Amino acid sequence: MSPIRESVTMCNMRIDKIEKFFSGASLLENHPRWIVGILVAVILSLEVILPNEYIVGYGYIVPILFANYRINSRWGKWITVIAVCLTLLYCFDIEDLQLAQISQMVFFNRILAVCALMISYFLSIKVRSYSELAANFQAKLIVQSRLGEIKTDFTASLVHDLQNPLFGAIETINTFLLGDFGAVTTEQKHALEVMSRAHKTSIHNLQTILETCHNDNHGLYLNYQISNLELIATDAIDTLINLATNRQVQIELVNESTTSQVECDRGKIDRVFTNLLLNAINQSPPQSKIVVSIGEESTQYLVRVIDCGRGIKTEDLPHIFAKFYQGSIGRRAKSAGLGLYLARQIIEAHGGTIEVEAKVEKGVTFLFTLPKIASEA
Repeated sequence: MSPIRESVTMCNMRIDKIEKFFSGASLLENHPRWIVGILVAVILSLEVILPNEYIVGYGYIVPILFANYRINSRWGKWITVIAVCLTLLYCFDIEDLQLAQISQMVFFNRILAVCALMISYFLSIKVRSYSELAANFQAKLIVQSRLGEIKTDFTASLVHDLQNPLFGAIETINTFLLGDFGAVTTEQKHALEVMSRAHKTSIHNLQTILETCHNDNHGLYLNYQISNLELIATDAIDTLINLATNRQVQIELVNESTTSQVECDRGKIDRVFTNLLLNAINQSPPQSKIVVSIGEESTQYLVRVIDCGRGIKTEDLPHIFAKFYQGSIGRRAKSAGLGLYLARQIIEAHGGTIEVEAKVEKGVTFLFTLPKIASEA
């Protein structure tokens, strides 16, 4: 046999030995009772061989912990009993059944070893129970996460399927309004415009549901950029001006800040203005006015949306930003109860605050703050 071939053979033999060693370790790992038995036998042998002054009872802690963790508490209990008995046994002269001639220090050390064994047993039971609770909690988190993903996917599919016919209906109504199917009377035009606004409101509510569901399950992602707060408010007002006009409600924008530059997610803040204005329009009676005011402090802007509607009952105030919550005072238009909840999510994600001041029959004021510079968090 050539030297090279011989070297390769030797290497293969060593590799086989290593694999056998690890396979044996794996075998022991799959048979924890054997491990416990071997450990107890080794410690017992040391107890027999060594003089009484050598206290090896602390070594029983390892099989106790291993038995409780890998097998069950019953095994751990019996091993603890055996370990305590063996540790105390060597305090006695077995032939005369009397205390052996050992020093007080050795005796008390053995008593301490017994206490340590019992404490280890009870602590290992606690650790096992906590580990089981942690495993169950982790499993629940995984299930909830998966359910959240399924919920988001289902909501997205549902919103998509519901939006398409609404968009089609809006396009058809616009075609009627343009006169492509013949002349439209004033009464018909008004009815078609009402239908169009109702469909747009439905689309807005569907998008709010989808966005809220996504935020709850995946968190709120913000795309910060330098924006003009007055322009954001103006865009939101322009979007809803036709609805407000048909409701005979006037919207006034008052900017009292010296500068309107803010670092924020423009689309999300536009959504806040839209949701608050929609809420104000739905609450406001005809021939009333909604005021949107923008003020500032040293590091933040203060935005108020003030209406002259029916207000909010005092008992409803703590729940006004809750999910799916709708006040007990009747509205002219029902919603999904998510607009204010989503507004709070967005404002708090920006590092601001949002609150409400209201009294019955005296209108509502929504106040939110926005930091001028985005928070590092």
